[in-house]
Amino acid sequence: KLLKMFVTRENHSEGDSGVVFVLISDQCLYLLHYRKSTKKFVQQSSAMLLDLLFISTGINEQTLNIESRGKNNQKQRMWLTPGHQALTLAIVTCLTDAVQAASEHILPGRSGFSVESEVPLQNIALKKYISRELQCEAQDVTVSDYSLVFWEDPSFTSNQSQDADAAYKEGTLLLRSQDPLKAYVWKPVYIVLKTSMLCVSNKKS
Repeated sequence: KLLKMFVTRENHSEGDSGVVFVLISDQCLYLLHYRKSTKKFVQQSSAMLLDLLFISTGINEQTLNIESRGKNNQKQRMWLTPGHQALTLAIVTCLTDAVQAASEHILPGRSGFSVESEVPLQNIALKKYISRELQCEAQDVTVSDYSLVFWEDPSFTSNQSQDADAAYKEGTLLLRSQDPLKAYVWKPVYIVLKTSMLCVSNKKS
């Protein structure tokens, strides 16, 4: 019995962001790709619900890591980058409910599935990175907000010959940030998108 399908993204951290479909049934979890040429879904990977070990989320629920027992007891990892807090939480909730139902109806008490968080470790790594970039102490760094950015520029495909470090997109965008004493606010920032990095500053330098 099929329960739900979610449309999300993967490989964002590798700079090769792409669409992936997460299909959850009453017994199995599937990652699918859609081929426009054949108009069919193709299975990328799958895992039995009772073989799932844990699911963990990253800072601000931007990433999702699912680990399971694969063949020959080797661990299998599914790394997703939804970049959307509500979507990540919806996947976690649906998958958690499905695993619980499967363990109750198939093999009661067998599932050791758990929901975890990678936020503490990611926060440490992020603060270290920022401190190196700004040449300051890690304890002086405060992370107000963290979001994955996906910026698709069709014109870039025709400019592949340009320098790898040359900016091919820049301009003013609104960035969501959180004031410690207020709710989220939107403020204008200047963005320079390079092939290898997205640079954000308060104004054009």
